[in-house]
Amino acid sequence: YQGYFGLPTVIYVKASMDELLAACEADAEFKEFCSTILFNTLRAYAYSEDPPTKDGKYWHYDADGVTPIVWA
Repeated sequence: YQGYFGLPTVIYVKASMDELLAACEADAEFKEFCSTILFNTLRAYAYSEDPPTKDGKYWHYDADGVTPIVWA
């Protein structure tokens, strides 16, 4: 989904929430991006094949294997 100036407002990351947070810490350039206003305004969803049992924003693939669906 895109917001102002064609920038994304929602991202679906094919990684767990722990992996996403670790990536923000591990790479200097990515860490810098993670601290920007752009990143902080994004709604980031981490991948979870099964319904999540903990709080957070998670997604999985629809039956077509392509379309991302947010776990409710």
